Amino acid sequence: GKFANLLDNKTSDLCSNCHEIDPALLKKHSDQPIKNAVCTDCHDAHGSPNINLISKNEHAPFAERTCDACHDAPKKDSATLIDSQLNLCLTCHSDLADIIGKSTFKHPPASDNCTSCHKPHASNYPSFLNASPADTCWSCHEDLKQKYIKAPVKHTVLKNYGCQFCHNPHGSNNKHLMKNTINEVCLTCHDKNEQNIFKETIADDVFNAIPKILLSPDKLLNHPVAYHPVKTNQNLLNMKEPLSCISCHNPHQSTVDALLFAGAQNRTELCSQCH
Repeated sequence: GKFANLLDNKTSDLCSNCHEIDPALLKKHSDQPIKNAVCTDCHDAHGSPNINLISKNEHAPFAERTCDACHDAPKKDSATLIDSQLNLCLTCHSDLADIIGKSTFKHPPASDNCTSCHKPHASNYPSFLNASPADTCWSCHEDLKQKYIKAPVKHTVLKNYGCQFCHNPHGSNNKHLMKNTINEVCLTCHDKNEQNIFKETIADDVFNAIPKILLSPDKLLNHPVAYHPVKTNQNLLNMKEPLSCISCHNPHQSTVDALLFAGAQNRTELCSQCH
């Protein structure tokens, strides 16, 4: 096909081959202009549990058909909003306003255009994302996608559950938009003493199968050997950054088992980078 996803024509033209844009169809769309709309932004062309093939997850204003909560009357055959896109979203999602506005580290799409990541009407993905969680992030971070795809050793949480498992996509007070400090994020899953707090997403048997380590009660020592520190606030030996889990492990992918950094083909080589 000449168009995206091997289609023979643009989506609106393909749909209008069967679905004539007449007054009845326009009424179903609250008389909003649909001639050049991307129909698959709201409809699943192949099948859906919802009537009219609406995508699986419907945004409340769309499901309730309260279009005027966001839209004004169309102008010059174009849909118009009653306020800026960001202000409209934050009217309901006020809990995100402080995260987006006051975080030390900001994610530009979150403070610019929510629809960079989310569909405003309906989606087949959680949180009304434009694609799967990982693919949504990879639509901008193509370099990270290629590294992940090509690597023989992958951190499966990324592909299975998405980048937002470790990162806050709206903003954070931690570097790299981490949800917490690096070690706190890692140890949520990899500390033997931690319980599964992701039961809605990860089944207990899957969580229990995640590789885990047993640290000292203060979570500062005993990995990879007894009394070895796993966290410091100061540089040690030849290290460029304070010690943390990512001093030795690549959190996304690696060519070496245990997600050890590439170049360290065995534990001795890895240790010698600092010692």
